[in-house]
Amino acid sequence: MLSYLHWQFIVGPAWLVRTAWNIELALLQYFSVGLMLRTLFAHWHKDAVRYERSSFSQILISFAWNQISRAIGFIIRSTVLAAWLVVQVVYLGLALGIIAAFIAAPFVIAALLVWGLRLIL
Repeated sequence: MLSYLHWQFIVGPAWLVRTAWNIELALLQYFSVGLMLRTLFAHWHKDAVRYERSSFSQILISFAWNQISRAIGFIIRSTVLAAWLVVQVVYLGLALGIIAAFIAAPFVIAALLVWGLRLIL
């Protein structure tokens, strides 16, 4: 009985927490969160126009295209980060719910058995 209690309340939850943490790290890698944050304002696919000193209008056109490229990169990276955040919130809720359900399961089962026996008797 003691080995079951040790597994149910120490070993099992520790394994679940480690597994949840490993999945968390996998989500960070899958969504490339670090890279997305470091390059949030970078050009999209390094699509930058070189500045040529031919005329002022060419410099303005190059500047405009570079800003458009940065805006596209920002929008796409922000969308990916927002998707990661949604997945993260859902995953955190599920992981905490599973861990809590695992810990509470023996108590719920015992309470349901007592309730069922009271209905029979």
